[in-house]
Amino acid sequence: MADTAEPIVHNPDLLAPGLPDTVLDAALMVPFDVKSAVERLELLQGFFKAVMKEGQDYGPPFPGSKAKQLYTSGADKLCQFFGVYDRSRCTHRVEQWGLTSGERPFLHFEFEADLISYRTGRIVAVGIGSANSLEQKYRYRKTERKCPECQAPAIFRSKFIERGATEKGWYCNKNKDGCGAQFPPNDERIIKQEVGRIENLQIQELHHTILRIATKRAKVHGVAKIASTLGLLLEAGKDEEEDDVPDDGDDKRGGKPEIKAGDPKGKSAELIGVSEVERKKLYETYTAAGHQQADVIKWIQQEHGIDITRQALPKKIYEKVMERVAKPEPLVAF
Repeated sequence: MADTAEPIVHNPDLLAPGLPDTVLDAALMVPFDVKSAVERLELLQGFFKAVMKEGQDYGPPFPGSKAKQLYTSGADKLCQFFGVYDRSRCTHRVEQWGLTSGERPFLHFEFEADLISYRTGRIVAVGIGSANSLEQKYRYRKTERKCPECQAPAIFRSKFIERGATEKGWYCNKNKDGCGAQFPPNDERIIKQEVGRIENLQIQELHHTILRIATKRAKVHGVAKIASTLGLLLEAGKDEEEDDVPDDGDDKRGGKPEIKAGDPKGKSAELIGVSEVERKKLYETYTAAGHQQADVIKWIQQEHGIDITRQALPKKIYEKVMERVAKPEPLVAF
């Protein structure tokens, strides 16, 4: 039988015959002149500047790289712009459920994502991605002190040492949905609680999350390959986290801490009152010790009564903070 030159249609239901070429179809064609190539690049760059938002759709480069990280939301927007959809397939999986005595639960998934043109049905890029339960945000979960009275995770150190006491006591913060109860410094119902990051023994509950993250990473990788080929320097980066991820979601690999002064929720707070060099040194110190940005902000407020999202950090306190965050022990105010 003679070979046919007809393209292979992978999903005819998703094609749109008769519609103009998508930007991707045009971009993959060899330009007849320099002017056409420049016009295509300008079109893509114009879309990027008008629609893509830094911090939401893409972020700072990985250490040692010049290409910006492409996030999941940015990959979705670029898919619409390029006129492609993704089709994922699992290439390798390990599902160790921990049902045998002494067996550690372990989940691992590897995926490939084909990015397919809506118009032609052709595969225009292939991305790869993986995820496993030994990643920090899945392997560990965070625990906070709970109030012995109302069981709310709202226990904080008192700001002042009471008369006759040698150390600060505890209180249940009403602003954190607590009951307002106060407790002495040596209350064993509080001090014996396990806090900080602990091993997550319920990995099985994260099966869907880990599976989904692997597919997302494969898709983002494929889109980043297309974008880089067409002149945008992007690489696969951060995933968007779900509520059931047992960590604080701080998955930024590289760059300065994303802190801006004045954010009342402290989700993006900037250390004010210290220099850029000091800020960078603090970030490098606490990340090297395994601490998360949110934990540092919370600990400073508990121990020193300073909300660094709103107030300056005095030099003396900065030095104490540096000394403490260099230690790998969980950041709990003692």
